[in-house]
Amino acid sequence: MIRVSVEVSGRGRCFRAAVWAESVERAVDLARMHCPGGEVKVLFPINPETFFVSKVGAPAGTMLPEVQEVTVVTSYPDGGSTSVLLTGTP
Repeated sequence: MIRVSVEVSGRGRCFRAAVWAESVERAVDLARMHCPGGEVKVLFPINPETFFVSKVGAPAGTMLPEVQEVTVVTSYPDGGSTSVLLTGTP
């Protein structure tokens, strides 16, 4: 079994998810089932340390949102700036 990260977009939303499946093709099919009519892209590079997974853990067919991190930086006219790290699931 394998685990790949995919990006799913459609219906005005875009999110990343981890998908466990028997193959990359099956992972893409599963992601399409969660967002009919949406576009699904496998994210590269694929991490070899997490690509092959044992039968212990998430079963094949599982799709979970990945935690996303975004840093928002605000610059001010006086040269100062602030940054905020936002984390969460889509």
